[in-house]
Amino acid sequence: MSSGGQLLALEEAALSLGVSTKDLEQRIEKGELPEAEADDSGYLIAPEDLPVIAEREGWVIDLRTNPDSEPLNSEFAEMLKQLLTVGNQLTSEVSARMVAERSLEIQATQLDGAERKIDELHGVIEHQNTEYGRLAVDLDQVTIDLSVAKALADERRATIASLQQEAETARVRHHQDLSQRRVHQAALRAELDLARSDMSWWAKRRSIGKRSL
Repeated sequence: MSSGGQLLALEEAALSLGVSTKDLEQRIEKGELPEAEADDSGYLIAPEDLPVIAEREGWVIDLRTNPDSEPLNSEFAEMLKQLLTVGNQLTSEVSARMVAERSLEIQATQLDGAERKIDELHGVIEHQNTEYGRLAVDLDQVTIDLSVAKALADERRATIASLQQEAETARVRHHQDLSQRRVHQAALRAELDLARSDMSWWAKRRSIGKRSL
């Protein structure tokens, strides 16, 4: 509020703030402009309140001289200059903050992508572990089947060897029996030949005896 200095009419204040008189009147009606002082001719605003209003509303103050009012004093101009400097600093800080936030958003997006890839890799690993487990079970079953097949093969080889041994024994026995039969047959033939020879001798002798009678 004013401390007794020169007050500005709404038109002058609006010109300095770079807005319309209607904008100021609407804010006064809504109670959003406590710096405005009621007067018989309307509302007045102290020049030193303009930087506060401009900062609050985000308006830019026109530092040029109003043709219908006195030039702004040097103190007010310095205040505005300092305010603009602070505003520029704030703008730079806000810009830097926006860049930093954007960088953080990009990093967060990249991090989300990396986490999704990690989740996908976890899924692949779990699937591979499941497949490895299944293959291990299959391998165990194949190992068991091979052991059974080997045992059966060993048993069959033993059976074949036993049969071969029995066959060889039977062959040797048959060969021996055959040899004995051949010897026996030869002995029988010799006896038969001898018997035939004796019979022939006796037949000749009888024949001779009959002729002599």
